[in-house]
Amino acid sequence: ECMEGYFEIVRQIVSNHGIPTSIYCDRHPVFVPRNYDKLSIEDQLDGKTVNLTQFGRAMDELGINLIKAYSPQANSFLSEFMIKYNQKFGVSPEDATPAFRALGESINLDYILCIKKERMIIENAAFSYDGKYYQLMINDKVSNALPKAKLTVLTSTKFGIKAMYSDVVYDTRELDERPKKAISHQPKEKIGQAKPPRNHPWRIALNEKTMPYGGNSLYEPDTEIDEILKGLFNSTRAWA
Repeated sequence: ECMEGYFEIVRQIVSNHGIPTSIYCDRHPVFVPRNYDKLSIEDQLDGKTVNLTQFGRAMDELGINLIKAYSPQANSFLSEFMIKYNQKFGVSPEDATPAFRALGESINLDYILCIKKERMIIENAAFSYDGKYYQLMINDKVSNALPKAKLTVLTSTKFGIKAMYSDVVYDTRELDERPKKAISHQPKEKIGQAKPPRNHPWRIALNEKTMPYGGNSLYEPDTEIDEILKGLFNSTRAWA
């Protein structure tokens, strides 16, 4: 009993008959996680209602309902019992149409019946998985994946390690070490200080304010006010 074995059984059922509506299973950890109803805050924010195993997640993607039983001890005599039970109580169904759905042509079953784990892209389209570094490849070239973006790592005995990024499944290449951050060799453009021309309005206004009264200044002196100010500053009362 292992997850890969159950994946292979489902693969054969779907390939030979189609997608079943439901599957009856016991509460083996392959089917039901021990923390089934204990969700993290991140899971709740993602809209999850229960925790799923890798098998449960695959069945959810295929639209198969898992009916979880409470009697695993029944498996010991189930094979013999079902034969006798069906012989005694079996009847022909009113509708002989099989209760299986056809697998869509665009669905890759191998990309569903596999292990999926979330990772984050680091520099140069690389990611870390199981203590090693891998790089996203497309047509034997490094992908232009954005750093710090999320991806889903797909692992299976059928195809090895692949990664899904932006709904596209990429091949991967194992790296000897973590890739170094790319350094730009382009010289930085010097930003010069902009100087306004001599006839710029800002310069004209500044010159006019600093020019003394008279001449070509646009500011006319107020003789009466000047006399009052001079009298105040020259008066002994102003400094008492």
